[in-house]
Amino acid sequence: MAPSEQPRFEYLDTGGTTFAKYADARTNRRDPFFIVPAGGADVCNIPVPVRRVKRE
Repeated sequence: MAPSEQPRFEYLDTGGTTFAKYADARTNRRDPFFIVPAGGADVCNIPVPVRRVKRE
């Protein structure tokens, strides 16, 4: 596939403060189903947000 035709993606930087907040939110869910905060999460339960971006 030619470089101009390859899809492009953006992802949330796992080293940033935004990801740390995101990981905390996933770890200590506040949905009605979750009564007691877990206090921790397995790395597989915190998926890195990724989105496809349009080519300009």
